[in-house]
Amino acid sequence: MKVGIVTFTFGDNYGQRLQNYAVQELLQRRGADASTIRQSEPRCSLKHQVKVFLVDSFAGKRGAKRARHSAFLRFDEEHIKYEPNYSLPDFPPRKSDGFDAFVAGSDQIWSPYIPDSNGAMFLCFAESVKRVSLSASISAPELPMAKKSAYRERLAAFDFISVREKNAARLIKECAGLDAEVLIDPTLMLDAADWDKLAEAPAALLPRRYALKYFLGSDSPKVAMFDEYCKRAGLEVVDLLGDPRFFACGPSEFIYLIRNSSLVATDSYHGSIFTLLYRKPLLMFERAGSQFDMSDRFDTLAEKLGLGNWREANWNYLESGEPKSFDVEDKLRIERAKFDSFLNRSLFSKSRKEIVYHG
Repeated sequence: MKVGIVTFTFGDNYGQRLQNYAVQELLQRRGADASTIRQSEPRCSLKHQVKVFLVDSFAGKRGAKRARHSAFLRFDEEHIKYEPNYSLPDFPPRKSDGFDAFVAGSDQIWSPYIPDSNGAMFLCFAESVKRVSLSASISAPELPMAKKSAYRERLAAFDFISVREKNAARLIKECAGLDAEVLIDPTLMLDAADWDKLAEAPAALLPRRYALKYFLGSDSPKVAMFDEYCKRAGLEVVDLLGDPRFFACGPSEFIYLIRNSSLVATDSYHGSIFTLLYRKPLLMFERAGSQFDMSDRFDTLAEKLGLGNWREANWNYLESGEPKSFDVEDKLRIERAKFDSFLNRSLFSKSRKEIVYHG
């Protein structure tokens, strides 16, 4: 069975690349010939290129950024199987005849605010084969009115739909009248032993005991509390994006840094996931400085894995004790079974269309 994976492939993003690997691995374990359809490199204006150059130069990250990109290219070469010759969004419909199915997901491929979230991410080119979404994310509180018609038409062409967040299922029901199953992120389908096979130590020397700091948004005011706790606990802080030595890390080093940490503080969804998989103490921050509310993915993750109120969890430990890790194994076992069931029904059975329209 030949299956094409459609997701974001451009950009050096840890979660993006590791969820891509997880989907590929899950399909290959079931005997599928799975490959990812690569994105074409987006065109950037000269003004944008100059701005990036100046910002990186000022932050002293130009060299680290090149090293980081090289690390991602190396990871791709070693671990991601790409479909040769064709790329998105210009994948020719006639080429899809050589596939048995296409999988859209995971990641924020259906966000109405990301330019790369185009018709290709809805598998519009796959006219004659099975179309499945796997833990796709809309990552927006609402769909813009101007885009609802396109979403309705594109979603109706799917045979099976699963999403990553409860809010995405609500938006699809309201917009297209379709039921979408809510599943965990594909990275949670592999256990720590699976990810250990990819882990590599970074080139930079690590402290013996350290707390990993990984923020994609602006620093939360609570970061000061975290920094003070680390001083009291004798933990050095490794700033993954703020320190050029570690900014250069690729996906394999990212896994290693989490696995060997004593504590992780992050506003990253996948940073939180890998911390949970490795049973490390976790401080989950709301994303600060973001234009859109991204908390639904954390809310759904917390509900599915029994994390309680993630906005408050662990913070009292910073003042009176030690942060704790979360025991998610029992809940994770249930969610993995749901994911397996969906994957088997959607791709590895003779069933062609499961989604039901509720007009």
